[in-house]
Amino acid sequence: MDQRGFPPSSWFSQAVIGRCTGQRGRLERCNQHIGRLVRSLFIPHVVAVGREKEMAAASPSIEQGQFCCSVCLDVLRDPATIPCGHSYCLGCIDAHWNRVKPSDQYSCPQCRRVFQPRPLLSRNTVLAEALDQFQTSRRPAAATAREAKCGACAEPKNRAVKFCRACSRSYCVAHLRVHNKRFRGKAHALVRVSDPPTEMPRPRGRDADGGSTKQMGTMFNLLEQYRLESYYDPFLQLGVKDLRDLLDGVTDEDLINLGLSRVEKNRFSAMKNFIRSLGAPGCQVPTVATVQKSMKAFALQYTYPKCPQPKHIRDMDPAQNTVEDLMLRICHLENVSKTTGVCLYTIDGMPLTDDPFFNTWSLKDRHIQSGAVIYSIFTPKENLRQAPQMPQHKFVETSGEDVVRCHIMLKGDYDVMVNLNSDTITSLRLKLANASGIPAHVLHYKGQHRGNDALQSYGICERSTVAFSLYTVYDETAFHRDFFIDDVVPSVQQTQKGISVFLSSLYVVKDLHSTQMQKKLMTCIRKLTGCNPLAQSLHQLLCRNEKMTRNQKVSVVEGLYMLFRELLPQPGSERGEKVIKDTHVFENSLYCWAYLISKATKLATNFENYASVTLTSEDDSRFCEPVRVPGVPGAFERAHVLQKIKDGKKIPNCTEEVLRETSLQRATDIERILLSLPSYIRTYPLWIPNDKMIGQNFQVNIQRTFGKMVEGLKSHPRLNVTPPLRLKELGQADVCLVLLSEDNLGVSLYKDKGSADTIRVHNCLDGKETVVDVNVLAAQTGDHRDDGAFVTTRTPKEAILVLIDTSSSMEEDCYGNTGIKKINAVKELFDNFASRSMAYDFYHVIGLVKFDSMVKTLHTFTENLEKFKEHIRNLEPQGCTLLYDALRRGLSELEGVKTKFPDCRLRIMCLTDGNDSG
Repeated sequence: MDQRGFPPSSWFSQAVIGRCTGQRGRLERCNQHIGRLVRSLFIPHVVAVGREKEMAAASPSIEQGQFCCSVCLDVLRDPATIPCGHSYCLGCIDAHWNRVKPSDQYSCPQCRRVFQPRPLLSRNTVLAEALDQFQTSRRPAAATAREAKCGACAEPKNRAVKFCRACSRSYCVAHLRVHNKRFRGKAHALVRVSDPPTEMPRPRGRDADGGSTKQMGTMFNLLEQYRLESYYDPFLQLGVKDLRDLLDGVTDEDLINLGLSRVEKNRFSAMKNFIRSLGAPGCQVPTVATVQKSMKAFALQYTYPKCPQPKHIRDMDPAQNTVEDLMLRICHLENVSKTTGVCLYTIDGMPLTDDPFFNTWSLKDRHIQSGAVIYSIFTPKENLRQAPQMPQHKFVETSGEDVVRCHIMLKGDYDVMVNLNSDTITSLRLKLANASGIPAHVLHYKGQHRGNDALQSYGICERSTVAFSLYTVYDETAFHRDFFIDDVVPSVQQTQKGISVFLSSLYVVKDLHSTQMQKKLMTCIRKLTGCNPLAQSLHQLLCRNEKMTRNQKVSVVEGLYMLFRELLPQPGSERGEKVIKDTHVFENSLYCWAYLISKATKLATNFENYASVTLTSEDDSRFCEPVRVPGVPGAFERAHVLQKIKDGKKIPNCTEEVLRETSLQRATDIERILLSLPSYIRTYPLWIPNDKMIGQNFQVNIQRTFGKMVEGLKSHPRLNVTPPLRLKELGQADVCLVLLSEDNLGVSLYKDKGSADTIRVHNCLDGKETVVDVNVLAAQTGDHRDDGAFVTTRTPKEAILVLIDTSSSMEEDCYGNTGIKKINAVKELFDNFASRSMAYDFYHVIGLVKFDSMVKTLHTFTENLEKFKEHIRNLEPQGCTLLYDALRRGLSELEGVKTKFPDCRLRIMCLTDGNDSG
């Protein structure tokens, strides 16, 4: 560094260009001096070897660093000299100036001299020739030194100029500057690359501290297995005597001082984990056979709805196979279609595969243990979260000599070179992504991000540690009503009305009961299905009013479809003549909820017990690396504990007098939750299994006919569709169902304060809230009911009133001597009529009036045709025939329907065998 704080310029700039003045003359004289210099330097190549040595001794000493570009810190490529005399790679200086706005000034990266307008750039052929011949002249010497390469460079590697004995690594000129700056004041001896390091001798006899040959040999062999044998002597100098010292005596700071790279630190960490697994320091290094045996011992089980028995997967390597591999394996084993994917959950119901980034982690890193049971739910692939499509920007490495340490959640430390005055958090994140291989969109600075402020404004200085957490961000808000929108496609396609009925009914159920009753409902669903992901998700939605993850919503949609399919009559079931098609299951959600609620009232709540797991540290930020301290039950953020250890502060209730880093234990149970749930979830209710809870795996044995389920809905008024005009009533503030259109059932939230005739409704198809005038809504839907006397779930298109003569003459035979009574023929006729209406699912309402000596309404207008058939079968003939009275009753009934549903067609079907009598 010169007195101005700029990087040292090239030798040519110091020795030649410094004498020149004037822009054009400066360039011409520069080329002349370079030409003379080239002739003086490289004439020795055509003379004898002795003369070559003499001239080499007399010539100026030239190092590779004097031919370096100060932008890329590499040897000049296509050198270009700018008017101030400094030389750069043509591509580097061109890219540097291209980042400058046209309105700004162009300056030299070294001397900061400003040029206006932008100078023309061209290749300096004289300097390029000099550089070419210089590199040629150095090749024999480099070959003598076995072409030592820099250990810190990416491919292609530059020639190394120094070797550090402490780091066991060679460095080029550029990285040597970084090394010297980083380890200033440390005992890092540097030697010339031409003096190669001696081969690491294996330990013999006893070491200075009296350790046995066998013990030290074991340590050397272990270091050699993990390719760390070059650090054997440095570890001995630290005082390491056996394997136990490697576990509890070597700190992260020691590793930094020894100069271990990030990859070497990973290998050292893996070696420590292996030593712990041995249980004793004298254990031998495992053979290939034992590694294969451990891999074979790893096994998983998976199950899914209606799966008879859990299935086994035995040939996966937890260290190599990822969660994505597990998903693909399950889909392959179950032979699902290419359009179908799978969501995975723990056996207690926690989702595992919401974040596609963490799905690329190994089973071991995700803490999925051997013997674990995975619950799978198959769903269309369009329901699965995919990694966000980020714009592809070509990474351009900017210059910088400040070293900042970045700590990535569960991935360790990375040293990044930055310029504290110009680089921002965004540019630091891009550099970190380039250094670590982790996508930039999942790296998030653990602090308040203030836009494009420089790193220095955040208080970040050289050798600072900047923390980054990992998670994928989607464009969504953590608001509970996000669930009530049509954005998940069921495996079995449902009608638009069915989707709206399903989501709206679930909305009302959420608001319908107390927490105690909701727990009973969860117990009922858990018992009928045995699907813990479904029960867990509904618990968070209904009992805790929390936002669910994407995969949890999938479990609710797919799980409730399968449950409702079992509750409703299907082809082949002996539950009456009404059959619900697969595509119409969700249209009948109201009847299913009424049945489940009625069944749940008889159950206990002691099966729904949860342990609340806190996912935030003491500063209320989400955990990145949770650890446990001896004697303290809760978890702490690792960085906070290390800072307290460094400051000498004690943690209350800690059982260790002097807390060390080696005493901290990773809270893997919390890590597993952190890697499975989105960042907005701060606490997670973990279900505590109960041995007495045995699920039926969707094997539901229900004896009720569909007609009885329809009748059961009447005992739950909030689950019935409310007429729009009825919402005018004062005090009508409960959440209720309201028909928004013929194929859309919405939720009325509350009356609007601005007008007595307007309500605010939630449309579950688009997830939006709107203000609606009830008078307009009544006109649009054709529903003008203002009371609850007429119960229907949809606007009828046709009202049919059946008048049946039950006088004593209906007891006679019909059709001659067939032996069939008139009344029985009438019963068969209307029974078949009702059956055909149910089969075609007409939007009919039907009523029944009998007349004999008196006129009686047996059944008011209803959609429940099974109830109509029951009344038909119970008719008995007696008395006279009040035909005209029955017709007047029919007209009166239909006028009431006309008032409520003006667009409804009205019909009377009258069947009699005689004239009016009586």
